[in-house]
Amino acid sequence: MRIGQRIGTNWKRQLFSSGVLALGFALLWWVARHVPYRSVWQIFSDLSGLGIASLVVLNICILMLMALRWWLFLRLLGAKLDLIRATLYRLAGYSVSYLTPGPQFGGEPVQLVLSQRHVSKASALSALVLDRIYDLSASVLVLIISVSVALVTGLAIQVTQAVWLIAVLLLPVVYLLILRNGKRPLYWLQQKLPNWGWLQTGVTSETQLIDIQQQQPTVLMRAAWVTLLTWLAQIWEYWLMLWLLGATLTWDQLFTALAAVRIAFLLPMPGALGTLEAGQIWIMEQLSIDPTIGLAVATLIRLRDILLAIIGLGCLWFFWNTAQQTETSQHL
Repeated sequence: MRIGQRIGTNWKRQLFSSGVLALGFALLWWVARHVPYRSVWQIFSDLSGLGIASLVVLNICILMLMALRWWLFLRLLGAKLDLIRATLYRLAGYSVSYLTPGPQFGGEPVQLVLSQRHVSKASALSALVLDRIYDLSASVLVLIISVSVALVTGLAIQVTQAVWLIAVLLLPVVYLLILRNGKRPLYWLQQKLPNWGWLQTGVTSETQLIDIQQQQPTVLMRAAWVTLLTWLAQIWEYWLMLWLLGATLTWDQLFTALAAVRIAFLLPMPGALGTLEAGQIWIMEQLSIDPTIGLAVATLIRLRDILLAIIGLGCLWFFWNTAQQTETSQHL
């Protein structure tokens, strides 16, 4: 009977994982069907093989850098995993975030579950919180710089919208600063509420975050340098896309156009569907650049993200099924 129950449980998990994966690919198809493929063909026919290879290599470097910071925090907390696996975990989480409406969130539970294979739940949560706070801090800084440049150049961007986005993104940073001053919001909340398991995990994570800030300044500085390199690589990638498409932008134009990209991905549309293309066409018109360049660079970004999402969903399926097979073999 117990074996039958396990088989039934495993069957339900397989059905659930297949359903989640099917939903992910359905959303991905919905996004992909809006890609102007005739424009895509024209874009790629104009690009050189060296240019495409350069973008591929640069994106691999960006993926590795994005995972490197998270990997540093996981290793600090005792995880024994290599950078390649951490990159694939991050890519699996990215595929979910890309298809989730909102400011590129949604894949964190995936990263949390996958990293728990190597560390405790509290340590996995601590590493993920630190990684996201660094990521959000850098996003806020780049957005502030980009919006400031746009205002200086006289472009009529949505300032109120940008300010609200910055305020929301700053909330996790404020939380980390509160911890740095010795305050523990989740511990205070635990005293007022029943002792739920997730809350205890959060309290343990808070303790780890405070200890890391006080005892591991070197690791935090390394993470800051990795974050800087990641964003420099992303800015370089955007400039390279435009340059390969025949547009040479000044630094103020580059940051202004980049602001439109960042705002598009922070709006409540899966994969910035529609907002990315419209934003890039509009911003190029404002910069007195051929608006077809805006459509072309938006299409390149869209293709890159769809390809990464496909690979990420494949990684998610592989890791999920590997875990189920391992669990089944242990029970038999």
